Amino acid sequence: MTCVLTRLIVVQQDFRSPSRVEFKMGAEGILYLGQRISSGGDIGTVRYLGPVPPTKGDWVGVEWDEPSRGKHNGTKNGVVYFKCSHETGGSFVKPHKISAGISIATAILDRYAGSDIGLSGLENVETYLSNPVTHHKMKIEAVGMEKAHKVFKNLSNLRAVSLRMQDISHVGDNDFLENRAPNIEELDLSKNLFHEWESIAGISKQLCNLTQLNLSENKLQIPKSPADMAHDFSSLRIIILNNCGLTWINAMSISSMWPQICELHLGMNNISAITQPEHEIFCHLRVLNLTGNPVESWEHVKNLASLRKLEKLILNNCSLDQACIDLADFPALTNLSLSGNKFCNEDIFDQLNKLPVLNELNFRSNPVLEKESSETMREIIIAKIRGLKMLNRSAVDATERQGAEMDYMKRYGKYWRESGGNQDPVKNNPSSRFQNDHPRYLELVKVHGAMEDGEFLIKSTALKSNLLQVTIVVPDKPELRPLEKKLPHSMTVGALKMMIYRLLKIPIKEQRLEYVSHHNPDHVVSMSKDTETLYYISLESGDRILVHPKWADRKWTVKFC
Repeated sequence: MTCVLTRLIVVQQDFRSPSRVEFKMGAEGILYLGQRISSGGDIGTVRYLGPVPPTKGDWVGVEWDEPSRGKHNGTKNGVVYFKCSHETGGSFVKPHKISAGISIATAILDRYAGSDIGLSGLENVETYLSNPVTHHKMKIEAVGMEKAHKVFKNLSNLRAVSLRMQDISHVGDNDFLENRAPNIEELDLSKNLFHEWESIAGISKQLCNLTQLNLSENKLQIPKSPADMAHDFSSLRIIILNNCGLTWINAMSISSMWPQICELHLGMNNISAITQPEHEIFCHLRVLNLTGNPVESWEHVKNLASLRKLEKLILNNCSLDQACIDLADFPALTNLSLSGNKFCNEDIFDQLNKLPVLNELNFRSNPVLEKESSETMREIIIAKIRGLKMLNRSAVDATERQGAEMDYMKRYGKYWRESGGNQDPVKNNPSSRFQNDHPRYLELVKVHGAMEDGEFLIKSTALKSNLLQVTIVVPDKPELRPLEKKLPHSMTVGALKMMIYRLLKIPIKEQRLEYVSHHNPDHVVSMSKDTETLYYISLESGDRILVHPKWADRKWTVKFC
């Protein structure tokens, strides 16, 4: 087999990378093992070059990024030519059907400069719009097209450049970007044919203003001396490496290339184990995205706590099911995303409350959220995490926080009393188990004051006890006599508003309800949530329901001239 390969293929050293061996396949150009190629819109990696008996000529053995594109695992007629990570990830392709890629210079010219042919007469080009029903053609004018083309044609105007899926594999002219498009700040090179970091460095070193670089879905080999290329990436602040087949060790080993990196995206890679970065690694990092990685446990996440400047951590869809956080962990972390994980218990929120400056949390699609309604779970999260100002991208204002914390105290008030809680501060000593289950409860008592037993004790379920004798009053309309009504505990605030509309003809949209406790006239409770029951808001027999107009809580300023 070795003799056959030598006879058919000319082997030479690649001047761009002395460690790389190339195979010149006749008139088809140069290919080499490990090279990234495309064919028919699919991307793969060259794993074999040579004959495949009994067929004639040379073949390229390719491992495809998309396994469904292949036919086998590199074994043909019992002979192992190469190996694939998937059983159907490989196939053999004729060299003339393969593209080894184009230069970034060619891609930019094709996409942003266009052809010079016919530009001088652009204003004379006639364009027609056809009606699909009548097939009648109407002439239209393309106003400003030549001017717009000239703007794009001047490549020095480019700031953000997107070259996704353009089959780019190398730099091309080493001075093209520096001379023609030197002002690029954001560059998207995702899903191209790059194989070596040396090629990326050749691009970056020409762009002194480059701050953001997207290399997602490129399979790049780890270079032998990453630190040697640090100068080429000196301006880079944000790098995106989603779905690049990297491990955490890989990411740390190449981090010396980006000395000033502050935002790193490593979504959908092979990161399961995370080790603690050494002192100089990621020392400037403020944003880290690990979405879609199979992180084994929170113990691995905890190793990131040494990143003292980390402000935003994205751990969506990482299969995490529990967390154990120390008070000293993540001292600068203000924004955390944990959506799409496997958290089942409310104690996750108690753990998150230990993060000293956390104020924004994304926490969707976790099993614990299915235990209650979405509204109730939002209240519980807000009550358990003291510093939240944003939950699932929705602001938490002071009014919502107060309501959530008061409702939380009602919900667990009976448990608090039974475990040793008391309205008297001297006697207020709930059990350690209660404090472990509800670590913020005593803090909430200090903020809002202890609730009376009548506000949270469970009433009898007997029908007679389930009816509340209340008085409905409209303070702004003294001509309407107070109504004495018996209402079921299960009635919602929304149903109550409907009843008031039927009896008093006050439109629902104009009602703002409150109730006044018969125990304490100074205790006034808002009835603002239509889905809550009278039982849940602790309405009792003897209480008064006040019906205010909606506009009564607005402040009006009148100026006279």
